[in-house]
Amino acid sequence: MNTRNTKQKEIIYKSIVEDKSHPTINEIIDKINAKKLGIGQATIYRNLNKLVKEGYIDKITFLDSVHYDGNRVPHNHFVCCECGKIMDLFDDDYKCNKEIVEDKYLFKISKIYTTYEGVCLDCQGKR
Repeated sequence: MNTRNTKQKEIIYKSIVEDKSHPTINEIIDKINAKKLGIGQATIYRNLNKLVKEGYIDKITFLDSVHYDGNRVPHNHFVCCECGKIMDLFDDDYKCNKEIVEDKYLFKISKIYTTYEGVCLDCQGKR
């Protein structure tokens, strides 16, 4: 991290990178509070915004709620409409689609957010 790095900011960053579930702000606050580190809610909000602005994490909206993603490898997402689980999808089409759109429209794309919504395998088995 190139900007001022505090211990609190590092703890918040690590908690997001280690959590593959794409946590919400409330889940992040609960996780950090459970460790009894004395990091206040305002500090968590402030540092999350800094981490997003600095490009260390992504802030993504799924099904009308905001989630945070610490995985900076280009990828897409699948969201289960029944249980709300969010999964990372890695495929070769990500880079290919980016290059096709850039070549066709002469854009310079910095990020792509593609979200697939449906029913996960676990929820399909419950039907």
